[in-house]
Amino acid sequence: MRKDCFDFPEAQEVDEHLRFNKYRFIKALYLSITVKVTLHPTFFKFSENFVKKTSQQQLGILTSLRILG
Repeated sequence: MRKDCFDFPEAQEVDEHLRFNKYRFIKALYLSITVKVTLHPTFFKFSENFVKKTSQQQLGILTSLRILG
């Protein structure tokens, strides 16, 4: 906080209030972008393909471990 313009308590309260509102705004913006990206159809396709590939890889690893073991 700058000392030159915030020498009285009311200004300090306003500064803290503005800082809190800025944090809330950034958090709301991040959440809205996250929700839009996760609900987008191409993200669903990507996540389905990613889950399929990782499950196939895990099955391949498990079968190779069973063969070796």
